[in-house]
Amino acid sequence: MVALTVTISLNFKEFIYSYYPLRVLTTFLIYWIGYQAVIQLRIANERQYIRKKISAKKSFDEEIFLMKKFLI
Repeated sequence: MVALTVTISLNFKEFIYSYYPLRVLTTFLIYWIGYQAVIQLRIANERQYIRKKISAKKSFDEEIFLMKKFLI
């Protein structure tokens, strides 16, 4: 907001150095959003992997139970 106000007061004639912090903060914000997206994607992939392992273990346990039931 400050940079925009200064730009308007100077009638858009000069390059304003107050835009540098704005550029740095925007770059940091884009980096942070990307980093958070990577973290969320990694968590989602880990959850899918764990769910597959749990379902495979349950089906294996059920097969063992049925085999024991019919063998006894």
